[in-house]
Amino acid sequence: MKIDNEAFYDENIAPLMAQIIDLCEERDIPHVCVFQLQNKEANDGDPLCCSTVRVNEKNTTPAIMKAYRAIRPEHQVFAFTIVTDLKK
Repeated sequence: MKIDNEAFYDENIAPLMAQIIDLCEERDIPHVCVFQLQNKEANDGDPLCCSTVRVNEKNTTPAIMKAYRAIRPEHQVFAFTIVTDLKK
């Protein structure tokens, strides 16, 4: 049975996480938070996950750094799309 909680996360959890992230940034609080939004069986590859991480190797405990390294993908790809109005 496929369980997809993406819409539920977007509507209910994401706004709360935005508040938590802002509060953690204010106080420089390291954290690792991961949500698995699909069953593992629902996907041929990795299930859809959403995570937020705030670490600073100078003041983060070894346990938090270990959790961070456990969820960090081996290869990270960042993509940006910049759209401008060329009619101006």
